[in-house]
Amino acid sequence: MFLELAYSSKAVPNLCDKDIQAIQSTSSKWNVKNDISGCLIFHKQYFVGILVGNERIVRGLFLDLASDLRHTDITLLAKENTPWRQFDNWNMIFQVGSNKTKFLPTGKLYKNNIIGLAQIVEKRTYTSRIFWNSVIELMNDKSA
Repeated sequence: MFLELAYSSKAVPNLCDKDIQAIQSTSSKWNVKNDISGCLIFHKQYFVGILVGNERIVRGLFLDLASDLRHTDITLLAKENTPWRQFDNWNMIFQVGSNKTKFLPTGKLYKNNIIGLAQIVEKRTYTSRIFWNSVIELMNDKSA
């Protein structure tokens, strides 16, 4: 059984490429070491993430994320136990349309690809549906 947990947050105003690279590098290594899978979307200073793995480890990771000074307003969107490991071999961060960073692909086509992915990817659980719906909302939000 796995715990699947989806969350959102707002990046601090001074978050830069170096911070995004650090988040990706640190989380990739830590997630592999702790058998955590998931996905993190970053768009115009907002994060939407999903974590899947051992319940104790995912809960602890979420508490650690809540104290990370690189973002604020962390919100638990959904969580549930599931027999399926979704996002297996997913260990990525997407950034779309930010004016502040150049590290990851940006632009309308990339944004549309993320929305397309969110629409077609298999959603076996309530939590994964909430995650992908939140991604679509974020990509379509003109103010975000």
